This record gives sequence, C-alpha cells and structure tokens, in this order.
Amino acid sequence: MQTAIFLLAIASLAALQSRAIRGAKRHQLQDICRQKGLPDVYDELVRASEGIAFFAATVVVLAGVASTFLISKILTTNFSAGLWAGLCWIMLVIIPMTLTRFAGVWIVVTTWWLWRPLILLVAPVSKGITKCIEAIQWVLYRSKNRATADESQDEIRLAMDEAHREGHLDEEAREMIEGVMELEDAQVSEIMTPRTQVIGISVNSTWKDSVEAAVESGYSRLPVWKSSPDDIIGVLYLREILAELAQHQDSPSEARQAEPNLRDLLRPPYFIPESMSVQSLLRDLQRGKSHMAIVTDEFGGVCGIVTIEDALEEIVGEITDEHDETLTDGILVQSNDTCETLANVPIDDLNQRMHFSLPEEADYDTVGGFAFHIFGRIPSEGETIVADGVSLEVLESSSRRIDRLRVSRLPQTPDSP
Repeated sequence: MQTAIFLLAIASLAALQSRAIRGAKRHQLQDICRQKGLPDVYDELVRASEGIAFFAATVVVLAGVASTFLISKILTTNFSAGLWAGLCWIMLVIIPMTLTRFAGVWIVVTTWWLWRPLILLVAPVSKGITKCIEAIQWVLYRSKNRATADESQDEIRLAMDEAHREGHLDEEAREMIEGVMELEDAQVSEIMTPRTQVIGISVNSTWKDSVEAAVESGYSRLPVWKSSPDDIIGVLYLREILAELAQHQDSPSEARQAEPNLRDLLRPPYFIPESMSVQSLLRDLQRGKSHMAIVTDEFGGVCGIVTIEDALEEIVGEITDEHDETLTDGILVQSNDTCETLANVPIDDLNQRMHFSLPEEADYDTVGGFAFHIFGRIPSEGETIVADGVSLEVLESSSRRIDRLRVSRLPQTPDSP
C-alpha cells in the first residue's frame, strides 16, 4: 500500500513537470532565469524541453502502472477500485494542472538541477526515438516531413489570437504582425498609384511650369517623362528645386536670366515589375535605392508608381501626412450628407458627427467592420453598396482590410421612415 502511494506520488511529480515544461512560455522562462541569476539555464531548458517532457511522461506511465499493479490485490470491490481511480485522477491531472497554472515556470527552473543528470542519461534514447519518428514521417509524407511556411504562419496566427483573447496583444499590434506576414503574398500592383492618377512633369516644360507643378502637387518626388508618360527618364526631388531656387536667388543678376536645366536635377528612375512582392520592394527601398519606384508591366509600359509609404501602409494601415486633406478624428466632412472616413473610426463617432443612423452591433464597432458586415467580404476599391440609409464607397482597401470609405446619406423619399 505504501509503495503504491509512493509510486503514485512519483507519477504525480513527473506529470507536474511534464505539464509545466510544455506549458511554460519562453519569455516568462527567460525572466525567471534572469531573476535567479541563471541566464545559462534558459538555453539548457529550451534545448532539453522535449527530453524533459519525454522522460517525465515515461515516468508517469511506468510509475502509474506499477502503483496500480501493486495495489490491485486490495481493490476487491467496485467502491475501492473507484476510489483508487479518483485518487489517480486527482494526483495525475488535477494537482499538476492547478500547480502549473500558478507556478509552472517557477517549477521548471527550480527543479532543473534534479532533471539535468536524468536528461543526460536518457538523451541518447530520446534522440533515437526522434530520428525514428522523422524517418517514419519522411516515408509517409516524403517532402511534407517539415511544416510549410503557410503552416508556420497559421501557428503564429493561432498564438496571436490566443494572446489577443487574453488581452496581451491589442488589435493594432495584431494587424501589424499580420501585415508583415502577408507582405510576401501582396504584389506591388495592389498598392501602387495607377498611372492615370500619377502627377508627372514633361522634361520639355519650362522651369516656371515645372516649379509650379511640383509645388501644387504637394509631393516631394515627381516622375519626369520625355515623349510620353510611358517614357520616364528621371525623378525630380522637390528639395533639388528648392536648392536650385536658393542658388539662383543668390546669383548675380546676369546669371538669373538663364533658367536652370531640368535635366541636371533629375535622379535616375528605379523600375520594378508589377508582379514584385511588397516584401521585396520594401527590402530594396530600405537599402536606399530610392523612396519611389516606377512600376512597369510585362511589356515595359509604365502602369504606376509606388512609394515606401505605400509599402509601410500594408503594415501599419493608412498614414495621413501633412499633405493629405485634414481628417478630424479620422473623418473628413465634405458636406452635410457626405464624408470620408478611415475604417477604424467608431460607428458611434460617425453617427454623432454626421447624424447618421448606422446600427451599432456587438459584432463590429468601426465603420470598416460595418462595411465588412454589409459586403460579407473584403471589398475592392471603388465598390459601392447601399444600406441603412447611406451609400458606402470603398476608397482604399487591401487584400486583408478596408482602409478608407466615403459615406453618403441617401436622399429621403416619400416612403422613407
């Protein structure tokens, strides 16, 4: 009887260790090791975590079976058998689960001195079993014996969802992480400014016209073309114009009569294919090649431009700078019945500002959430839908979210309530 109880206690301790090592979060483990002045123990625990779990689980099975075998002689009634089963459940499940919830990381670090020599003894066996499992996986799945990139990203998303539910990760940080993960899948053609909306300058323009066009555009860089917008020969920086104006102003009166040559101020254009991933684009722009790239199609024609700001918006969302139209609290009022709004504006703020009557449901809190609910999917730019007395037009969106919308009140009809 005493031996059986002792073995059950050993199994309980092993179950506690197995659950603690599997549930320990690495950042908490690292913090405890630093607090105890044992930074090297963290690396040892990470390397040996699978070995600890394997050995502890083995001890649980062997000690549990042995204790049950020893006490089976006195389990002569159903009541005694049920009592022993309940004790095993408490010792092997309830106690380890409760203790690891409150002190799991502390248990792992504190008991490492006991497990270190044991792990060294069973390490060859553990490695041998691991090799056998990998060999079986290779035979069964061939090239699928390792997790694909998509599977790894799914695991990260599940971890983010759990952290978000527990309140450790806010929504904005979650979206930024997802944005980084999806950069490789997003193409430049999805975020570029189309050629029809690009403001450019002809190289044959007069100096006065070029300066006026650059100032009125509000941009710091403008593409310069030769024979047509498809024939871009350089990029004009506004700071180069300012430097030239300052130098021209300080020049003698005779030299002021000669207009500066626009070609001398041009920087070489950086061309990229429209099929390039946003991740590759951001990496190239980060290396300092340029902050603006000319996007070309498969035939070499210009189909738009893209800036480093466009790439960053895929991560952090809409960026409003000093040249954008002013949005007060994310809302740009254009008339009494029409406004432009960022997707993250709360619905109650929009209702209060514009006197709309959009429903405020538990499933969504923002204008973007309302639009997603109405469309039933992430809409493309330019799509429009009518609901709850307003017209929603998507102004900016990506493959994973809505960024900006135009909301217009519908005219009242005799049948309107």
